[in-house]
Amino acid sequence: MTKTHPKTLSIPIHILGMIFIFALMITLVLLGWYTNQKIVMLEKQSKLKTNVLAKQELNSTLTKIIKNSAMLAEKFSNWDETKQQLQNSTYYKYWQLNRAPKFDFAPAHFDNINLYNNKGKPLSDFNDTSMPFSVSLNKIEPYVIMDFDNAHLYQQANISSNNNIKATGFLILKIDLAKALKNTNFKYLDINKLKYKSRTTQFIPAKNINQYFETTAVTNSEFNILEELFNNTLIRISIASLLLFLSFIILSIKYLGFPLRDLAQQIDLVGKGSKLTFEKHHDSFIQIAEFEKVYKSLNHYHDKLYLSENELRESELRIRTVLETVPDAIITLNRNLKIISINSATEKLFGHKNAFLLQKNIDCLLSDDSKDKFHHALANNYFDSNLTQDEQKQQFIGQHKSGYTFDTQCSLTSIELFGEKSYLFIAKDITDRKEYETRLTHLANFDSLTGLSNRTLFHDRLEHAISQAKRNDSQLSLLFIDLDRFKPINDTYGHHIGDLLLTTVAMRIKNCIREGDTLSRLSGDEFTIILEGIELDEDAAKIADNIIHTLRKPYNLKGNELFNSASIGISSYPNDDADFNNLIKNADTAMYRAKELGGNQYQFFTMDLNYRAEERLTLENKLRFALDKDLFSIEYQPKINIKNNTLSGIEALMRFTDPELGRIPPVSFIPLLEETGLINRAGEWIIRKACSQYMQWRQSGFPDLRMSINLSVYQFKEDKLVDNIFKIISDTKINPHNLEFEITESLLVENIEETTQALNRLHQKGIKISIDDFGTGYSSLAYLKKFPIDILKIDRSFVNDITTNEDDAIIVETIIAMARSLKLSITAEGVESVHQLNFLKERDCDEVQGYYFSKPLTSKQLIDFVKSESWKKIK
Repeated sequence: MTKTHPKTLSIPIHILGMIFIFALMITLVLLGWYTNQKIVMLEKQSKLKTNVLAKQELNSTLTKIIKNSAMLAEKFSNWDETKQQLQNSTYYKYWQLNRAPKFDFAPAHFDNINLYNNKGKPLSDFNDTSMPFSVSLNKIEPYVIMDFDNAHLYQQANISSNNNIKATGFLILKIDLAKALKNTNFKYLDINKLKYKSRTTQFIPAKNINQYFETTAVTNSEFNILEELFNNTLIRISIASLLLFLSFIILSIKYLGFPLRDLAQQIDLVGKGSKLTFEKHHDSFIQIAEFEKVYKSLNHYHDKLYLSENELRESELRIRTVLETVPDAIITLNRNLKIISINSATEKLFGHKNAFLLQKNIDCLLSDDSKDKFHHALANNYFDSNLTQDEQKQQFIGQHKSGYTFDTQCSLTSIELFGEKSYLFIAKDITDRKEYETRLTHLANFDSLTGLSNRTLFHDRLEHAISQAKRNDSQLSLLFIDLDRFKPINDTYGHHIGDLLLTTVAMRIKNCIREGDTLSRLSGDEFTIILEGIELDEDAAKIADNIIHTLRKPYNLKGNELFNSASIGISSYPNDDADFNNLIKNADTAMYRAKELGGNQYQFFTMDLNYRAEERLTLENKLRFALDKDLFSIEYQPKINIKNNTLSGIEALMRFTDPELGRIPPVSFIPLLEETGLINRAGEWIIRKACSQYMQWRQSGFPDLRMSINLSVYQFKEDKLVDNIFKIISDTKINPHNLEFEITESLLVENIEETTQALNRLHQKGIKISIDDFGTGYSSLAYLKKFPIDILKIDRSFVNDITTNEDDAIIVETIIAMARSLKLSITAEGVESVHQLNFLKERDCDEVQGYYFSKPLTSKQLIDFVKSESWKKIK
């Protein structure tokens, strides 16, 4: 895990110095501001106190003015005197014009005196009848203010007549308040800043007059001087700090900024591969020694970095080369699954260019169906690193730019890239592999020739069918089919005709069964059918009978009209067995029973057949044991030349006697040896044993005879048969001219080319070749001329009734005549009477063998037979 460090702030040293000076300036400014605030506060407190004194001073002055105006009003108590004064006034005319006359008895701040009648109308003429003859001031209210504006104060007094009539008018004195206040010396009040407030009522008590003035105190000069001194000091400090700040900047630029700039330029050159060169600034008397150390250290690390960079470049080149040569798409993603980089194989695989894919989500390369599958796999940790590599690989459908889709195998690995979580996405085109796997799966489960299910799929289907039948409590039948004459046709007409026959058979069988039934080809000409849901055995029998009827119809293959038939064995679940393998074995057993009965038919499995199958298995085990323990024996049957009545040869016959089962006839164990493949070991054993025995006889004075030994058709399937025979001849020192190998007609129509080569090699060695049981198989003049045949052996089935059955007699005569025309020798087997012997003599037969002369003899019995010349005594 990568260790995380706390984030740090990197600040150059000159910036730190600038910050320090700036902080110092701010501190001084704040200190000055705080001091100024204190002075301002004190000044405010002083102003408040001065304002109080100014207000008191104004109230006192107003009181005096109002008292003086009251005294003036008293002078008008005698109306006659007042009237006389007014009449004598030099300003009488102005009175009439409502001007303000000047009274010598009035203070300077009084503007005028006016009289009003009781209706409030100014009196313009003293002779006005509305004016009373005599007036007295019976009610004086000098402290009541009637009206005032920004410059004047009005004071009134009521006037009434002296004859005690109702008041007839008012005396109003208009006082120039501003002039009155200006003529007064104030200590605290600033008369120039005195303001008047508006009012809402007409009559105001004199005692409240001060409420309608806004007073302003005079300026405190002491505080003004102090504030000015402080402001000047603060300005000097600010200027000094600014100069100090500018000086520091200049010095920082010169002694730190320029060297750091040069260092940055040099480091930039390092990025381009150059070294650092330290240059001193000769115009400066101060040099920073650390810079030279930094240059040296950086140069040292530059050398290391240069080497590491070269190694990294080479490593990156190798990695890039590998990535570009890898056929798989390799894509790096960020934590949000956005594409960061791709290799060239990605462009080829998906058809998109690098510029298009960058910052696209990875699922843009997948088909719509696979997008959900991919995110589901990611959410469920299908790409978990704890899984094996094979388990981590998921298969998706890739989407090419052109629109077509293809199979991909993808892996997603979590990695750390530049300190951040990232992903490595690898995609491989597996279209060819999927197709190959599909083909392999098909080959593994289906027959390549017929397209039918093969043995593997058949086993799987049968197991499934048995499970289904068990679950549904139903029945199923298994049909085992084997063609009766496929091998001769295949060997005679070639494999291409044999393949056509098999495909035709497969189609015919398929047309005979239901759609849900399973038809399989196990091997060669063996077929099986699984019939599910069969209720009665008769239903399976009907299908089997239909198949047999269909398969025996003629086949027209490449212009060849061929005929074939089939043998079918039937077993059923659960009646015959519930085990998978036993069901197959039972059907196979029933099929072999059908073949034993002549083929072209079907047989149901029975317990009797099962018993016979068990006997067959027991015999097979005993045969294997006998081969391992050398428990087989050989009996020899003499052959007599009936033309000169001499012993011409002997036939070696294998015998087997079991301690428990007793003597087993050859017709029971020879076919089993062939079916189980044990015939190769048994055949080699009898050839070696017979040759060794013959050489022992010869050394004891035994006559020069031919030793004939049977070769099975299955022995010719072994490539080393001829080589093994030659080795036995070499080991035993027997003369090849004393050997004769008997083969059956069926061998001549199977593997014709290989058989021809093997027989030619044996014949060239001097070994005689004879056809055993001639006339019972595929008798043909063609192969008699083609193969190196020396002797024809007439089968005992024709010899038995030659004296009583005209057909058998004709067949024997024909065989002898044909052999003579082909210059072949004739041997008749199964001669048991003198009549048979005479018939053969009369037809010019060369050689006979049978119980008439001798049954098969042991080695000791044969020696006695030869010594006694018993054949000569028989007529």
